[in-house]
Amino acid sequence: MPHRNFKSPDGRVWEVWEVIPGGWRGQERRRAADRRSDDPIMAHKPERRSGGDRRKASPLVHDELAGGWLAFETFGEKRRLTPVPPGWDRYSDAQLEELRSGASVVPKIKLI
Repeated sequence: MPHRNFKSPDGRVWEVWEVIPGGWRGQERRRAADRRSDDPIMAHKPERRSGGDRRKASPLVHDELAGGWLAFETFGEKRRLTPVPPGWDRYSDAQLEELRSGASVVPKIKLI
C-alpha cells in the first residue's frame, strides 16, 4: 500500500497513507498450522463461543469512513480525508498539501 512523505509550507514533514477498514476480509488471517487438539476427549467438549463467526462482523467505523480514508500525520497532529482521491499516491507535494489542508483534524484521545 502506498505511503508518502511531503513537507508542508510551514516546514513540517507529513506522512500520508491510505486506510482501508476491514482490508483483511476475504483472506484467511491464520498463517500457522491448525492449533485444535486431536485429543478425542477435547474434541467432544461443547463449543464455548457464541455469536457466530466474528471474522464476518462489520468494521467498527462510521459510515462515512467505511470506504476508507487518507491518513495524514505529523508530530502532534493527525488528519483524515474521505473519500480517497484516485491516484493520490502520484500527486505532487503541493497537491498533497492541498488535500491535507482540506482534511478533518482527528481529535486527540485522552487516556485516563
